Amino acid sequence: MQNDFYKRFNIPINLSKAQGHFMNRIKNIIHLLIDEMYRSFFPDFFLEGKKRRLLVFVANKIGKKFDSIQDFEESIDREENFLEHLHLVEAFYACIDEDRQSQLSELVEDAISESVFDLGTIWSNGKFLKKGAPILDKRLVNESLGILKGKSYENVLDPFEKGLKCLLQSQKEPGSLVNATTNVYEALEALAKIVCGNDRDLSGNRQLFIAKINTPEFYKKVLKEYIEYACEFRHAVKEGEKRRIPSEREVEAFVYLTAIFIRLALWDKSHSEVPA
Repeated sequence: MQNDFYKRFNIPINLSKAQGHFMNRIKNIIHLLIDEMYRSFFPDFFLEGKKRRLLVFVANKIGKKFDSIQDFEESIDREENFLEHLHLVEAFYACIDEDRQSQLSELVEDAISESVFDLGTIWSNGKFLKKGAPILDKRLVNESLGILKGKSYENVLDPFEKGLKCLLQSQKEPGSLVNATTNVYEALEALAKIVCGNDRDLSGNRQLFIAKINTPEFYKKVLKEYIEYACEFRHAVKEGEKRRIPSEREVEAFVYLTAIFIRLALWDKSHSEVPA
């Protein structure tokens, strides 16, 4: 449940202030995680070395130069960019063991729930995702990520997750909307290659892919339009022309449409492994 203190006392708050509160909570969580990391598993004289090793890995994940533990912790405190905080949490999650991952997930979900303003993001499987319609998030996006886990779908999962991250970043960088479109398209193209057992592009696999996943002919037309839409952003623009930046709404719909095709292709797997 969201924190209702501000509502009870009729204190105005906006998205920027809510993001600031969330970033402070994230900083507190990160410092707690750093201080507690490995403390219960290693003697004290190992702690400093383990802490340094962890922070170097995290710094590499986010592309930040590591000078010392103190400098890195101070840089966290100085950081005021909302998306950089999300990136930092994902980096920590990727660098810690499963028990700590569960602990971090609980803390992050609590931090989100404490916000008095909808931050527009959800936390799922160690990733922040842009929040859309709740039923679509659960059925299409979150469960699509779940059924793609595993080495056999690594080439599908990687661009799909990149596309979701680009969609989230588009709040600050509208140009990321083009990358979101091309990345999720590449995810479906990679899945079609697996389903069809060849190395053709999605356009070449369109009819076979629809036949293989045993869906009505209607989806063949939808997939054709889907491919044509994506090609507008995948191909180089003509000399003297400027690439159109799609709207957030149309790209979000394109991402959901991609997830629909993923679920259609992996229908049996999704229903056997992912609870309804």
